Amino acid sequence: MEIFTGEQDFVGQQLAESHFTKILNVFAVIGWIVGFFLQSFKYTFYIIAAGAVLSVIVAVPAWPMYRQNPLKWLPNLPKEDATVATKSPEAGKKKESKKQR
Repeated sequence: MEIFTGEQDFVGQQLAESHFTKILNVFAVIGWIVGFFLQSFKYTFYIIAAGAVLSVIVAVPAWPMYRQNPLKWLPNLPKEDATVATKSPEAGKKKESKKQR
Protein backbone atom coordinates (compact mmCIF):
# COMPACT_ATOMS: atom_id res chain seq x y z
CA MET A 1 0.00 0.00 0.00
CA GLU A 2 1.31 3.41 -0.95
CA ILE A 3 0.07 5.23 2.15
CA PHE A 4 2.60 3.41 4.32
CA THR A 5 5.66 4.38 2.27
CA GLY A 6 6.14 7.63 4.17
CA GLU A 7 6.72 9.74 1.05
CA GLN A 8 5.01 12.97 2.07
CA ASP A 9 6.25 16.15 0.46
CA PHE A 10 7.04 19.30 2.43
CA VAL A 11 3.67 20.92 1.73
CA GLY A 12 1.97 17.67 2.75
CA GLN A 13 3.95 17.56 5.99
CA GLN A 14 2.81 21.09 6.82
CA LEU A 15 -0.80 20.17 6.02
CA ALA A 16 -0.57 16.99 8.14
CA GLU A 17 0.81 18.96 11.09
CA SER A 18 -1.99 21.50 10.72
CA HIS A 19 -4.64 18.76 10.67
CA PHE A 20 -3.03 17.02 13.65
CA THR A 21 -2.98 20.21 15.72
CA LYS A 22 -6.51 21.31 14.84
CA ILE A 23 -8.06 17.90 15.56
CA LEU A 24 -6.24 17.58 18.86
CA ASN A 25 -7.20 21.10 19.96
CA VAL A 26 -10.89 20.61 19.09
CA PHE A 27 -11.03 17.34 21.01
CA ALA A 28 -9.20 18.90 23.96
CA VAL A 29 -11.72 21.74 24.21
CA ILE A 30 -14.67 19.36 23.87
CA GLY A 31 -13.14 16.98 26.41
CA TRP A 32 -12.53 19.78 28.89
CA ILE A 33 -16.12 21.08 28.56
CA VAL A 34 -17.67 17.60 28.91
CA GLY A 35 -15.40 16.75 31.84
CA PHE A 36 -16.20 20.06 33.54
CA PHE A 37 -19.98 19.65 33.31
CA LEU A 38 -19.95 15.96 34.24
CA GLN A 39 -17.28 16.57 36.92
CA SER A 40 -15.30 13.58 35.69
CA PHE A 41 -11.73 13.59 34.52
CA LYS A 42 -12.31 10.14 33.05
CA TYR A 43 -14.49 11.53 30.24
CA THR A 44 -12.00 14.32 29.57
CA PHE A 45 -9.22 11.77 29.20
CA TYR A 46 -11.27 9.47 26.95
CA ILE A 47 -12.28 12.29 24.61
CA ILE A 48 -8.74 13.66 24.35
CA ALA A 49 -7.38 10.13 23.79
CA ALA A 50 -9.94 9.58 21.01
CA GLY A 51 -8.82 12.86 19.43
CA ALA A 52 -5.19 11.77 19.63
CA VAL A 53 -5.97 8.45 17.94
CA LEU A 54 -8.01 10.16 15.21
CA SER A 55 -5.33 12.78 14.58
CA VAL A 56 -2.65 10.08 14.26
CA ILE A 57 -4.82 8.17 11.77
CA VAL A 58 -5.32 11.36 9.74
CA ALA A 59 -1.78 12.77 9.92
CA VAL A 60 0.73 9.91 10.03
CA PRO A 61 0.06 7.79 6.89
CA ALA A 62 1.08 9.33 3.57
CA TRP A 63 -2.45 9.85 2.28
CA PRO A 64 -2.73 11.06 -1.35
CA MET A 65 -3.68 14.57 -0.16
CA TYR A 66 -0.20 14.83 1.40
CA ARG A 67 1.63 13.77 -1.79
CA GLN A 68 0.40 16.39 -4.28
CA ASN A 69 3.67 18.36 -4.60
CA PRO A 70 6.46 15.82 -5.25
CA LEU A 71 10.07 16.95 -5.13
CA LYS A 72 12.05 17.04 -8.35
CA TRP A 73 15.39 15.42 -7.60
CA LEU A 74 18.54 15.84 -9.65
CA PRO A 75 19.53 12.83 -11.76
CA ASN A 76 22.13 10.42 -10.39
CA LEU A 77 25.73 11.04 -11.35
CA PRO A 78 27.63 8.33 -13.22
CA LYS A 79 30.04 6.37 -11.02
CA GLU A 80 33.19 8.01 -12.40
CA ASP A 81 31.79 11.51 -11.71
CA ALA A 82 30.59 10.66 -8.22
CA THR A 83 34.05 10.65 -6.66
CA VAL A 84 34.55 13.24 -3.97
CA ALA A 85 37.07 15.93 -4.80
CA THR A 86 39.82 16.27 -2.27
CA LYS A 87 40.68 19.66 -0.87
CA SER A 88 44.06 21.13 -1.43
CA PRO A 89 46.11 21.57 1.75
CA GLU A 90 46.04 25.32 1.32
CA ALA A 91 42.26 25.51 1.18
CA GLY A 92 41.96 25.18 4.95
CA LYS A 93 44.52 27.84 5.79
CA LYS A 94 43.39 31.27 6.84
CA LYS A 95 44.79 34.26 5.08
CA GLU A 96 47.05 36.23 7.30
CA SER A 97 46.23 39.88 7.55
CA LYS A 98 49.01 42.35 7.02
CA LYS A 99 49.91 44.11 10.21
CA GLN A 100 50.58 47.79 10.05
CA ARG A 101 53.68 48.85 11.94
